[in-house]
Amino acid sequence: MRTCKTTPAAGTADVLNEKDLQCIARHISEHVESSKHESESGFGRACAECEYALTNTCTVKENHTDPWPTFGKLSRITGVSISPLMDKQG
Repeated sequence: MRTCKTTPAAGTADVLNEKDLQCIARHISEHVESSKHESESGFGRACAECEYALTNTCTVKENHTDPWPTFGKLSRITGVSISPLMDKQG
């Protein structure tokens, strides 16, 4: 099992495990492939053949797989802001 461990500035340790790495890679791949064809990214398509989503071992929110906790870990580890929420402009 591959893991990526770091201690972010906040002082709490986040760990990306195999499931997290698969999730991130699948979602990035879906986005890249959609961009190649100039089509809208189907965020859910990344989960369509994922063993973790198919076996319900993924994070589930409101009966749907939810990749955002994984992307939240990546954001905290890297310091790169990743969020599904639109920024509120003053």
